[in-house]
Amino acid sequence: MLAYISIPDTDLMIIFGGLLLFVFIHFYFSITRIVNWVKLGDLTQEEVLDICNYFIERLSQEYSVNIPTFEITNYKQDDLNVVRYPNGRTLAYFSGEENKISLQLKVLIEEGCSLSDMIDCIAHEFQHYLDAMSFDTPSKWISAYEKNVNYYECKANRFASKKLKKLLKNFLIEMS
Repeated sequence: MLAYISIPDTDLMIIFGGLLLFVFIHFYFSITRIVNWVKLGDLTQEEVLDICNYFIERLSQEYSVNIPTFEITNYKQDDLNVVRYPNGRTLAYFSGEENKISLQLKVLIEEGCSLSDMIDCIAHEFQHYLDAMSFDTPSKWISAYEKNVNYYECKANRFASKKLKKLLKNFLIEMS
């Protein structure tokens, strides 16, 4: 025997309205959205250094590796021999010879990137650091990377997107 459940229209509207409200609040107050209220251009270089070093230290602790060197740079695009984004600019890069993650803060700001975009870049470059550590020498890493750029870039993108939410959540908890 088939039974039907009857729900009054007003109850359906209340349920649907509540669901919409929940989705709106969840989206509007998501971790990424809250962090992105902070504009990169409003931060000093020292604040950016502190934030980036914080995330690099957390990732290093999580993977039990030495902390790579970090710097904020301002190279002209022609001075960099790295993978460029479709617009021809580089936001960040990893130097395997020096085990150094570099961030192009000025480019990030000019491109209208958010704080979470910056953290995503740091996580992306950190994955390159982890990959480089699996090779005996920097030259072997560079050779492997150059032969398989797409593989290593996709791997770093997946790593960054997977880590971003967790990093931001921990950041907000520790800062509160």
